[in-house]
Amino acid sequence: MLYTCFVSALILATKLYIPPPRPAIVSRPRLMDRLNRGLNGRLILVSAPAGYGKTTVITDWLQSVSDDLPTAWLSLDQNDNDPVRFFSYWVAALCRLGGTLTQNLQALSTLAPTLPANVILDELINDLYGLERQAVLVLDDYQAITNSDIHAALAYFIEHKPAQIHLAILTREDPPFLLARMRAQHQLTEIRAGDLRFTLAEAQQFFAQSMGLSLDAETVDALETRTEGWVTGLQLAALVLQNRNDTAEFVQRFSGTHRYIIDYLVEQVLQRQSAEVREFLVRTAILDRLCAPLCDDLLAGETAVSSSAQIEYLENANLFIIPLDDERRWYRYHHLFADYLRSLLSKTEQAALRKKAAAWHQANDLTTEAVHYALACSDPHFAAQVIENALEKNSTWSDGNLTQLAAWLKELPPTVIHHRPRLGLQAARVSYIQGHFDQAEAQLAQVEKHLQALPTTPDTGQLMATIMLNRGAMAAVRGDFQQAIALIPPAQSQIPREDHQSHARAFLNLGIAYGLAGQTTQAVENHLQASAEARLANVLYLDVNALCSAAQLQIAQGHLKRAAQTCHEAIQLAKGVRLPPLGLAWDILGIIALEQNDLSSAASYLQDGITLSRKSRSAWRPEYRPDLGEPSAHVSGRSNQDANSDG
Repeated sequence: MLYTCFVSALILATKLYIPPPRPAIVSRPRLMDRLNRGLNGRLILVSAPAGYGKTTVITDWLQSVSDDLPTAWLSLDQNDNDPVRFFSYWVAALCRLGGTLTQNLQALSTLAPTLPANVILDELINDLYGLERQAVLVLDDYQAITNSDIHAALAYFIEHKPAQIHLAILTREDPPFLLARMRAQHQLTEIRAGDLRFTLAEAQQFFAQSMGLSLDAETVDALETRTEGWVTGLQLAALVLQNRNDTAEFVQRFSGTHRYIIDYLVEQVLQRQSAEVREFLVRTAILDRLCAPLCDDLLAGETAVSSSAQIEYLENANLFIIPLDDERRWYRYHHLFADYLRSLLSKTEQAALRKKAAAWHQANDLTTEAVHYALACSDPHFAAQVIENALEKNSTWSDGNLTQLAAWLKELPPTVIHHRPRLGLQAARVSYIQGHFDQAEAQLAQVEKHLQALPTTPDTGQLMATIMLNRGAMAAVRGDFQQAIALIPPAQSQIPREDHQSHARAFLNLGIAYGLAGQTTQAVENHLQASAEARLANVLYLDVNALCSAAQLQIAQGHLKRAAQTCHEAIQLAKGVRLPPLGLAWDILGIIALEQNDLSSAASYLQDGITLSRKSRSAWRPEYRPDLGEPSAHVSGRSNQDANSDG
């Protein structure tokens, strides 16, 4: 399911950077013509193994059409399998298309952490229909995406996107879309390994213009035949030939599969570098993205040469390093080159370097990357500490990126979580939000047992209060209003006043409990208090949901004018974004209009309410989240579990 939760406000600009065309690039008109024709279809797919020049061909094409075709670019990696992160970056990329589109998409981007995926898609597509000129969105390294929900969402986008928006996907593996159907409908343009292989003429141009080598036709023909036109193989060969005089002998020995070619040629290239350069390359190969300060940190005290000087040399020498921004601050290595370099490190060496990388990213507020490196270093206690630091630093994370947090916790051994009460509480909260109440209770009991064995302190007391709050929330959702009312207030009294989000949840769940108990006045008061606390915590979805729940109860009380004011307040908070909880607000306004015999307004309001309510129960609907999701089910006389089963 696509959870709609917290995502870091920090967007890495390097992921949105269009790689610059390489100097003296080989002219490939046959591929440019095919890509131009692809603008008449729904999808441009460039699918080939690593090292075939997929990115180079696309950036060359984009440069040739740059005057007429604004471009949004997104480089993907494994971390982007989290749907919230994926959509946030997708929207951020499209914001770069400019025009009136930017303002709308930026507003949508700020709400992406709290919006169901179908709402994002529909709003996104509607906004893109307003774009007057053609534009292209490029998704690079799509093979990193394995999340089926993201695949489904992208397939939906391809099916419904406006004709002036073109999508290009660069990947090592075919995505699980209905390619055959698009192929049959002539809506798919494909460029594959066979198309990307250099012809003899292109290989000659590559050696002469790109690599500065004057080779006779027979030698080029032999190299092209041995590599089967594989671009990286030719580049590796050229790097070796730049420093050799025995061209004929080298070509004679140049054979084997891609893997063996890499092993042999990279070794030849590395052996010709200084010891400092080799050390720099090998020790920084564990990095997905690198910059001079980060590399300095990894190599502290081990080299006298600055990382900025090393990076400049590598770029000038064309040693498989790729800039990721115009300022030449961030770079990455060619994937195959990095794979080879990492193979030269022992597991112990890789783990130590990844710990350093995690610490650097954590110190520089790059939380997701810090945890990524920490989990990869095979030290679960260290990774647990990095995750705890991230949770402590970001007070809103507990209502945050649930998919990502759940994935992180899943990679930690249960014994590690059991000895860290804060992580245990996070694990219980994830289970509770996902509707796994029995599992959540077992996790809470484990944390409680651990805390009871510790000396009583203000900190342990606050953690015990959080356990009570979670149990009270589950009781409210399950319909046990007596237990909820008994547990939540005393627990809430021990929560620091500045923890507005925890108080917002507590008030919302108390509102649910009082509503179930038939005490509507108390229920309304608690929902309004939940709204106020959520606003202080800057959690819009929770704020809107609390207001809509309050308005529904105000209708039951017969306070129509007050309910209308509450609904309008919720609608204004959303600032034009059609959040699913607002379906209830429009329904209430429709009922009020009917009471006032304003049939035209009633029909409009109710239609809006129906549309938004259907959105919340679409194919990409998240699991029920009582503190973020739908209007409270107690008002309609159903239990929350019954309400959820309708979906």
